[in-house]
Amino acid sequence: MIHNRSRTIVDKDLGAAPGSHNAQESRTVADTGVATSNANNQEQENGRQDAANRKVVLDEIEVECSPEGASDLDGLILAVFSLEGEESAALKKISATTCSWPAVITLRPNMDKLTFIVRSKDGGELGHISLNKDEIRRFLAVQVDTEDKREFQTHKAGLSLQLTFTISIFELDERTAAYSSEEIERMVKDTAENPASSPSVLAELANKGPDYLYDFGIYFTHRFEETGKTDDINHAIEAYELAMKQTSPNDPAHANYMHAAGTGYLSRYSLSGNTPDIEQALSFLELSASRSKEGDTALPERLSRLGIAFRTRFKATGDLVDIENAISNQQRGVWHTGSNHPDLAARLGSLGNSFKARFDRKGDLSDINSAIDNTERAIEISPERHEDMPMWLNNVGSFYQMRFNRTGMIEDSDNGIIHQQRAIDLTPKRHPKMAAWLNNLSCSYEIRFGRTKEAADIEKAIELQTQAVGMTRESDMLKPMCLRNLGISYHAKFRATGHLVDIDNAIKRHKQAVELTPEGHADLSSRLGALGTSFHRRFKHSADKIDVFNAIASFRRAATHPTGRPSTRLSTAREWGLLCRQHQPHQSLEAFRVAIELLSQVAGLEQTVQKRHRSLMDISDLTMSAAAAAMDQNESGTAVEWLEQGRCLVWSQMNQLRTPADRLQVHDPELAERFLRVARALEESGSRQEANFF
Repeated sequence: MIHNRSRTIVDKDLGAAPGSHNAQESRTVADTGVATSNANNQEQENGRQDAANRKVVLDEIEVECSPEGASDLDGLILAVFSLEGEESAALKKISATTCSWPAVITLRPNMDKLTFIVRSKDGGELGHISLNKDEIRRFLAVQVDTEDKREFQTHKAGLSLQLTFTISIFELDERTAAYSSEEIERMVKDTAENPASSPSVLAELANKGPDYLYDFGIYFTHRFEETGKTDDINHAIEAYELAMKQTSPNDPAHANYMHAAGTGYLSRYSLSGNTPDIEQALSFLELSASRSKEGDTALPERLSRLGIAFRTRFKATGDLVDIENAISNQQRGVWHTGSNHPDLAARLGSLGNSFKARFDRKGDLSDINSAIDNTERAIEISPERHEDMPMWLNNVGSFYQMRFNRTGMIEDSDNGIIHQQRAIDLTPKRHPKMAAWLNNLSCSYEIRFGRTKEAADIEKAIELQTQAVGMTRESDMLKPMCLRNLGISYHAKFRATGHLVDIDNAIKRHKQAVELTPEGHADLSSRLGALGTSFHRRFKHSADKIDVFNAIASFRRAATHPTGRPSTRLSTAREWGLLCRQHQPHQSLEAFRVAIELLSQVAGLEQTVQKRHRSLMDISDLTMSAAAAAMDQNESGTAVEWLEQGRCLVWSQMNQLRTPADRLQVHDPELAERFLRVARALEESGSRQEANFF
């Protein structure tokens, strides 16, 4: 049996707040405490009213440099990126070391991030600063005008740049008073604790205007990112849709609200898996993107999010049209993103994941090449300490390993290991993704060992997998994945050394993986299959009948597990039947009957041409073995029946090679789409790959 290593390809796409690319950052909700008296209550209420009757801006914005870098001030440009997109202006030199920016920035409660980039007159980036949502919320809470200073992260040796600004408060009259961030947080908290209050809260916000409904939705979206609760994203969607109803479709804000609602449905689909959610997400996201004109600063984000939604549906249906649309929209999103835009790297990384998804489906080498190229570019244009750098390094390392599996070029394996090691080096030891990074790197060493037979590679794989297992909790579903991979590495080591302790360790780890996997879990079949393979390997070494009986029992459970992948169940049913024919002949007919039934399922799936060619040989081998087992049991009628089934399946595969589904698409697109959806549903029904996607 061939065991596919489980990898973690990470994509921070689902669940991100509209306009946000820092969606996984923790969000701290201020606790105002419990009032102890009516006077305290009144004081708090007065404070909220004061906060609501004001606007907070950043003004008196200046960029200072050290004296030795004063010559760099000539012709500087400051670009500011916020929810509204990019705003750039030339800096005005007011002294030998200081320039000023002729504008103010209005702060809003729904801002996730505010990025400042200083560029030279020829457009090259000199330095950047990013303020996160917690810092912005602290600015919104100031009670008096406050000066602040921040150091730029510079990209030129010897250049020191500093940003100075004033957080200024402007009083508003009651007619234009806005809700403060604290007030909206209170509404969100009250609604979450008492869902029945939602209609009255939404009505109160609607009286202020659709922007406040939008802010309310943003806060609930952030809350959903922390809690993962469906109720939170439901409240967000409801607020966004009400904002849409209050706004004319001709108003540019309508497309903003629609995009936010579409993103909300996409987030909810990640939890529910309900088809209406992904369909509504696509409907809203397509409309909002179509209403964006060329040059609109919101267009790149809308195209990128639309592409992510198409890729999400593709993962469920396998419809190639969806992944083509995903890549097309994401490519347009990247093309419309400025070369110095802070979100360019994230969009390139996500585009790389879409090319990888198409490679998984079609097997075209050009797709994994594109996945590598786009992710490498994201890495190249980002500073070493970018928060997503470990994720991109991990992903591109896995892409290199996938290409190595196809080409056998050892430099791809080496590059994969180098990138994955960098991901680990840049990740704090207690980071929640550390175990996944270690698991992926260990798989790469184990795969390279299969090619080089260097003992150091398999030892390193085992060392890393042991670390990954040690840092995951029993309740973490990553733990059985890591245990399975550790078992596979011990198995590989045993095949090289012949040391019984290695195969004993393999069996021990596979048993632990099976024990930690819930009975209805889709990956139980593959883990049982790996356990059966190790028992069989030890039997070949020890000739202990207990091992072969344990192997048979493991393969039997794997093959008959109802939610396992049909292809995995088929391979384990074949092993079950072959072992039974030698050691428990009375079970062999049951085993091959299961295998033949599964064969018709797997052979009928829409596949690549290469897979269909391999399938022809597999069908012939399996049906011949099954017929031979039937003859052993004097079941000649069953033998003939199975041979006939095999002949029909071979004919069917040959026919598919002549008339693939894309020809059907030309003659009857609707029927072709139904066929492809059903085919993929059969393969994926109730099951999924061991690899986790984020």
